[in-house]
Amino acid sequence: MLVMAKFAMDCLAVMDLVTEKLVVVLGPDTNALKLRVGLHSGPVVAGVLRGDKSRFQLFGDAMNTASRMESTGVPSRFQVSQETADLLIREGKKSWLTQRKDPVTAKGKGELVTYFVQRSSRNRTASISNLNDVSDAGRLSDDTVDVTAVHRNTHWTVEVLSGLLKEIAKFRGTPSISRLRKGY
Repeated sequence: MLVMAKFAMDCLAVMDLVTEKLVVVLGPDTNALKLRVGLHSGPVVAGVLRGDKSRFQLFGDAMNTASRMESTGVPSRFQVSQETADLLIREGKKSWLTQRKDPVTAKGKGELVTYFVQRSSRNRTASISNLNDVSDAGRLSDDTVDVTAVHRNTHWTVEVLSGLLKEIAKFRGTPSISRLRKGY
């Protein structure tokens, strides 16, 4: 759970930096691009769905709850369920958590007590500097996590998000898209 929480914080930090860079190219309204993160812990079932586009899929109540953590979240924030908060507390990370003032009403779940995971400027700086630093290759951190694999996953996620944002940038200035916007 700790690895996933750190990964989510890294993703939020990188999204902030990518957005800052895009503001220069696309304009100040680009600051409206935000990422919400939701995390829940529980059992899931996994399998490959066959068809025109085979894909690996996770199923189960835990997936639905994680989705609710994201959809009821706040932009640029990382929200977790009580179950995930309990796991983080067991890992000694109680200081990372702030309980939301009011319970969240989640579709199909009712009212849930949720928590925000606090991000610090240290997390942001460390996360970004680690993205390009692969000197830890082959070593395990004190959390016994393959640091290189975490960096590769974070880098891959950033590349995917960057690609999507670049596609948005391409279409922003085209007349057909501009005309569509005026029609909304």
